[in-house]
Amino acid sequence: MSSIQVKYNELLSVAVTQFFYENNVCSRYALNPVLDFDFIPTAETILLTKRMGLVVRSSGRTGGFIILAPTKGKIGADDLLSFPPGKGDKLSFFMLLKNPAFINFNDLPLTADSEKTWYFSNEVTGAVPARNDLHLTVSTEVNSSNDYIKRSGGIYRFHYSLGTIAPGNAKVKHVFTNVEILPVSIVNESGQSDLIFDLSSIPNGKCELWIAGNLIASDVFYYMGQTNNQQIFGVIELSLSSSLPLNCSIVNANKTITTVRPFYTIKFRNRKTTWRYTINLQATSPLYQEIAALIIPADKTAFLSNLKITSNDPTVTFTQSLPPVSNDNNIVFESDTMLASKEKYIATPGVKPLSLILKKNTGLPNEAVVKSDLAYPSTGLVDALNLPSIYSDIFLTL
Repeated sequence: MSSIQVKYNELLSVAVTQFFYENNVCSRYALNPVLDFDFIPTAETILLTKRMGLVVRSSGRTGGFIILAPTKGKIGADDLLSFPPGKGDKLSFFMLLKNPAFINFNDLPLTADSEKTWYFSNEVTGAVPARNDLHLTVSTEVNSSNDYIKRSGGIYRFHYSLGTIAPGNAKVKHVFTNVEILPVSIVNESGQSDLIFDLSSIPNGKCELWIAGNLIASDVFYYMGQTNNQQIFGVIELSLSSSLPLNCSIVNANKTITTVRPFYTIKFRNRKTTWRYTINLQATSPLYQEIAALIIPADKTAFLSNLKITSNDPTVTFTQSLPPVSNDNNIVFESDTMLASKEKYIATPGVKPLSLILKKNTGLPNEAVVKSDLAYPSTGLVDALNLPSIYSDIFLTL
């Protein structure tokens, strides 16, 4: 009996890089990586993967996924796809966030906006990056100014305060297909207008609002399709058009894929915070009793001025907060610079772990260690109540 052999080749790969992690991908693991995201294909993409025979595999090595495609021979050095894409085809994936602490240690808005989503696409503008590092973000790293856009379910509403709108003068344009949707309702009142659009006839994708021939740039949005789940962190859209810049394209005009496959990246910069140590001294604490015994104010001031947090990294220094924040029971230290959040803190220069020590009488002959190996900040404690200052709090009881 004859058998049919199908050869699969890598079509593309997507990596999610987080500089917080020591391995840039996920938390340390012994056997299997636990990634911060699941990638869910949209309904449109499920149908496309079946039609093209594609296989989507999660990649613990890169924090993203790999897509494989069946091929049937070569044209020159390039592999010929068995089932090439059609005009206007794209691959779309929703990013489902599984790690709540992700928001704290990455440089993102600390409060998620339920009316927005993160949008990443291979339709780049400006300079084309290298094929082995194709950022799906507008710039090289994720930035809320560029990559965070409005989202909408099947019904899209817009209030226009600059005048009334005549029938036919407003439309939503589906960017990928150029399909245009007219409003199902226009209500003009008091020199303003309210628009309602039914988007259920178009596939999910990025959309634009046009009024009287003008793009409303503030209302570019992503239509989520029939699923507008608020747990969806973002969306990745990968156009299969051969008209993209050569380095960014997935499929060539002759339906082949080049020997160097596109490697797309989404890079999250780790958040920088001011480290704030709040040390609570119990009445039974030897340090508290030593401070309380200093009756003369000048002696107490001198003692506190030599109570310091020291480190084995010359770039990591701390200053004690002045009264009234610090008192006999609570002493507060803040880092002199904002420090990048990391899974593992290393002192520079070198490869030793960052060591923080609370000392008294620092620099004097009777210098002594009060507490060594001070804890690093937890990713669960970030204080952004007084923006733009962002603090990572560490609470110690002595």
